Amino acid sequence: MEGRYPYLLIDIENPAKPAYIGDSDFGPNDPLVAGISPPEGNAHQAEFSFDNQYFLAADEDFNPYRADKFFVDDQERPAAEVGGGTSVAALADQMLSGSVVYGGYGCPADPTVVPKSSDYTDAQLGLQPGDERILLMQRGPSGDPSADYNGNGDLTDDACFPGEKAAKAFDAGWDAIVLVNRHTGSDDSTGEPFCGSGGYDPAKPMVTVCTTHSAYHELFGTTPQFTLPYTSSDAPAIGTVSTGRTLATSVFDGWGYAHLYRRENGKVQRVDSYAIPEALDPAFAFGYGDLSIHEFATDPTQNLAYSSYYAGGVRVFRFGPDGIDEVGHYIDNQGSNFWGIETFVAGNKVAGSLKGERLFAGSDRDHGLWIFRYTGG
Repeated sequence: MEGRYPYLLIDIENPAKPAYIGDSDFGPNDPLVAGISPPEGNAHQAEFSFDNQYFLAADEDFNPYRADKFFVDDQERPAAEVGGGTSVAALADQMLSGSVVYGGYGCPADPTVVPKSSDYTDAQLGLQPGDERILLMQRGPSGDPSADYNGNGDLTDDACFPGEKAAKAFDAGWDAIVLVNRHTGSDDSTGEPFCGSGGYDPAKPMVTVCTTHSAYHELFGTTPQFTLPYTSSDAPAIGTVSTGRTLATSVFDGWGYAHLYRRENGKVQRVDSYAIPEALDPAFAFGYGDLSIHEFATDPTQNLAYSSYYAGGVRVFRFGPDGIDEVGHYIDNQGSNFWGIETFVAGNKVAGSLKGERLFAGSDRDHGLWIFRYTGG
């Protein structure tokens, strides 16, 4: 999802009393993608330089597009993309439109059968040229007695990832899903939509967009409840076709990328930002793997950093007061999918000239552990 989660500097000399030192500010505009405001700001991982004068930060982001406009009939409502889901931009006209059919929670534990797309004629769905067949599903369940599938009174243990819901929609033949925030106990009509992330099966891709609980009820012309615990279900019957129509668009904002900050108290200064060229090109948004940065490992003796970059391979950077410069990379001819990264010194059991030399290791999610030596200057 879109977020603005900063990097924090915390003094934990006394773990019982952590103290604030400083934090990052992503500012009003994206430093690498023109016209994007606010920046994505998905702070994931950071490493200090060897002399603690800088830190390198990795903004992991698997969605190169963000939700742009989302309408219920002619009323604009909040929306967000879902981590792991396919962007609306993947559709032929880069627009999701149509009525929706209510599909419930759709988790593996849910005994309710998800409606099949084939059960509905074009006329029943009110399909217009360019429309998709869309299933609407709720985040959760949480706090809903009607979803106590195990009968144990625990109203949270049957919740699941959005990707598990998407897999059920895929199997039922739907083109896309609209996920809606769960019944949370407060009116979220103007709040930020959040539907979780992850759990998607690559073999079952699904266009996914998230909106609020209130917007969901607007689609069905019903009044939402915002009290917990539920006094009764406020959901329409499974299989109900919405009375309203939705229209959603998205905008390219790039894959996740790197920042260089000075280490200082208060608001820290961003020195530079860097992304591989493909991460800033919409032509590489689909079909080329994940082109987001994941993590950094910094050299303990100089301003040199190593990064795992998923399908972008492993990258080596020099950095300092003038910014970040890529000075090396590796991508296997068969493709890469690097996740972990760390430096180490070759020990006594390493044969030949590598003994005592600084190397770095990268974990490829498809092919296992790789050992590298940086051969540049």
